Amino acid sequence: MEVEIANKRNQEQLRCYPLIPMAQDDIHEALRRYAFIQKFQKESKQFGAQRQESEKKACAIALENLAVTMGLTDVNRLIWQMEGAKLAEIQPLLEPVTLENVSIQLVIDEEGDARLITRKDGRVVKTPPKILNQNKDYLERKEAVKELKEQKRRSRISLEQAMITSATFSQAELSSLLHNPILAPMVKKLVWISEDCIGFPALSGDAWTLVAADGAQQQPTGMLRIAHPHDLKEAKVWPNFMHLLYEKQWVQPFKQVFREYYPITSGSRRSSRSGPSPGATQATRCSRARPSLCCGGAAGP
Repeated sequence: MEVEIANKRNQEQLRCYPLIPMAQDDIHEALRRYAFIQKFQKESKQFGAQRQESEKKACAIALENLAVTMGLTDVNRLIWQMEGAKLAEIQPLLEPVTLENVSIQLVIDEEGDARLITRKDGRVVKTPPKILNQNKDYLERKEAVKELKEQKRRSRISLEQAMITSATFSQAELSSLLHNPILAPMVKKLVWISEDCIGFPALSGDAWTLVAADGAQQQPTGMLRIAHPHDLKEAKVWPNFMHLLYEKQWVQPFKQVFREYYPITSGSRRSSRSGPSPGATQATRCSRARPSLCCGGAAGP
């Protein structure tokens, strides 16, 4: 079925493919299907804009169906579970290995970026010997680097979507993200909000807290989500986090704190009911994205 879907780009079969019965705890099979769907979407870039959009929607539905097959409540939980499983699968490749008298190691730096380090006679070699291009172990690690970079790209998009849709995370799920070397650097630079506190997550061993803009550490209760500028404004801490980010020179994975924000006023609501007017605001045009607010691109402090 996978061959037919890939060769004929059959979107209907792609949507049905994840619904093939499987054990809910079969992570290996779920990861295989997840990777196939992601590959299908990546390959759509070779086509025109209209077909790309159509295949993107088919992939989104396929992921939702895979989440249902696995007994998960939403697609976000599927994505985080699969990305964690993919990292666990690659874990053995992080060990250094000697190939053709050259030491090769796949490393993930503090920013969550993966790369291969090649050493010969104890010195780092910028250009690996050409003979390694015929070595199966080297090519496997080289492919793993590509997969990890793609994982980081996908995760950045998913985190932004989670903010826009107000997706909730359990404390265990956030803890899992904080222990993921690819995701943790992004997650730590985002402001999170719970029922009783708001701040950046800070990990210390197996325990973690939310650190407020003034440095106070708080233990959150209940579910968490990535704070939207609307949340920061309502909590009257938006300028505080702007100042903190500027002071630390942190670059967030996407525009969260320094994000354009258009609150919908009562006047714009009346205007939207009677039809668009010449003075319609950006918030009115974007109000479908969120009932009470709109989020856009980058904005300065």
